[in-house]
Amino acid sequence: MPKVLNTTHAGGILESYYRIAVGIIYFFQMAALIYSYKQTNDKKILYDAARETRSLFMFRVVWVYAIIASICLYILFPASLEWRKIHLNNSIRIVGIIVGIASDLLVVWILVSLGKNISATLKIRDDQRLVTEGPYRYVRHPLYSAGILLFLSISLIASNWFLGLIGTGFQLFVMFVRTPMEEKMLIEHFGDEYRCYMKNTGAHYPRINVCRMKHL
Repeated sequence: MPKVLNTTHAGGILESYYRIAVGIIYFFQMAALIYSYKQTNDKKILYDAARETRSLFMFRVVWVYAIIASICLYILFPASLEWRKIHLNNSIRIVGIIVGIASDLLVVWILVSLGKNISATLKIRDDQRLVTEGPYRYVRHPLYSAGILLFLSISLIASNWFLGLIGTGFQLFVMFVRTPMEEKMLIEHFGDEYRCYMKNTGAHYPRINVCRMKHL
């Protein structure tokens, strides 16, 4: 008698691999960020003129913990998020893994470029410098854009709309609420140097030079 393939069992193993992929991609990025934050010396603060309100900061913190809890639920208790599942084929989910790896590599590039200039809160150190190399040569806030890629990839890998919604929702909130405060602070500190930098770069994605394209 020919062997009958247990597709349910095979599918269960594959789902386990997808959960492992989500865990590695997400927590690698979290670990890289935490490590970078710990390398800074936040005792040397010059000023924090555009600092977030305490309530806004706490709102961000709670949202981050909600994201972590959701990721952990998916990895450890996938049945709890089953009702949020969307049906994506394996090819699309593998694309999600590739996007997730790209996001992790982009974050590493960003963190190496930033060095000790990174900060979890809005503040300027007395030895702060304007970073314009690496991805900052093209984009002023690439870390937020990398976050969009991260949660897009997680949504695809997990085949789950909720994980994408809660993650990208947070990133969009940060991009549209926190970025203007950050830009204001940097303009106040760096002045014309930062204004000139703004003219040559995009906020969250590379600026397309329309005039240059017309001459191609």
